[in-house]
Amino acid sequence: ISATDNRRVRRNQFSTTYTFQDRWYSLFGRIQYDYDGKYLFSAMVRRDASTRFGPNNRIGYFPSISGGWVVNKEEFFNSEFVSKLKLRGSWGITGNDKIGSYRWIGSLQGAGAEASYPFGNVLSFGNALGGLANPDLQWETNTQINLGFDTTFYDNMFNVTFDYYVKTTKDLLLTPQ
Repeated sequence: ISATDNRRVRRNQFSTTYTFQDRWYSLFGRIQYDYDGKYLFSAMVRRDASTRFGPNNRIGYFPSISGGWVVNKEEFFNSEFVSKLKLRGSWGITGNDKIGSYRWIGSLQGAGAEASYPFGNVLSFGNALGGLANPDLQWETNTQINLGFDTTFYDNMFNVTFDYYVKTTKDLLLTPQ
């Protein structure tokens, strides 16, 4: 190969091999109650474990609760206008671990020319800090509240559904670029 042909060939002087082993473990329990189709209740607790977080925050607990009242099944409810009326509400917390593997551990960069430094007329290769360690990295949580009602009018000819929904995110997981 001549010197001019050598420019067309891309050489990889450095190679990197790695494997990510993410694991998730989940357990949950749920209780449901329905009394005569009028009073509805459900509660759930979920326990998740993810290897994407350090040992201090690997496990997260995520509860939820919901309830409903079918008002039109009550004896006192007597309306020719309203066919069905159901009031409902729920509250719950969900968890998110969608962040890269091993982000809680500090890392070094240096494969290829990522950490090359000129010293005089010589290009030297080394390592540079790639990511800071964060042993307190934890689950992102979303607390959600939903209040609403469902109603139908004129023997189920018209439907109305109303929802009031609030979602609050805490401990947002961000990956710096």
